[in-house]
Amino acid sequence: MEKNYVLQETINPDMSLQNFSWQSDSNNATLMWDWPIEREIRFALIFSCENENPDISKLLNDKHPHDVVMRDLASNFVTTLSEARCKFLICPAHFNNDKTISVCPPALMTDWVYKKFEVAASTIYSPLQLSRYQKVSLTIETNSDVELLSKALTYAIYEDDMPIASYPIDAHLLAHGGHMYIQKNQTVEFVLHSDYEHLFQLK
Repeated sequence: MEKNYVLQETINPDMSLQNFSWQSDSNNATLMWDWPIEREIRFALIFSCENENPDISKLLNDKHPHDVVMRDLASNFVTTLSEARCKFLICPAHFNNDKTISVCPPALMTDWVYKKFEVAASTIYSPLQLSRYQKVSLTIETNSDVELLSKALTYAIYEDDMPIASYPIDAHLLAHGGHMYIQKNQTVEFVLHSDYEHLFQLK
């Protein structure tokens, strides 16, 4: 049976959700909150939206898909991110005597939550006998777009904990791996640019 939602015009502060927060981990998002003091609030509606400024009234009018969390069962919500980025809105709600459901604005809303691409990057060192050099084999595994990853990830040669040279990631390295020769007192590290930390998880 289709639910009949109405926006409640007069909101008692005791009906508001408290201590709302969220976190994301790779492809999952978790929303957390404390239920209102008012026990009349029996559940919460959670919407996932791709709009910059989603409006709870429009979402209800458009019958936008949503999840329902019951007060007696949980005070958090975990979901798998299906889109590259989205915002979540959550509103407390309660039943009315006329069988409608009152939704209590304003909706609490997250910032953009991003689906992260996992990047598995590894280095294997093979010292050369009777030489001060070693061979370093590089491999990268990811399902990310090559062009985007090339902006986000580099690999650098370090000596005495200081970078002395840096190189971009290219399609050949992603597809086939690569190798280079460095001195035995040097290391190679993959570096994720801070501007892209919300999009990639380096493993």
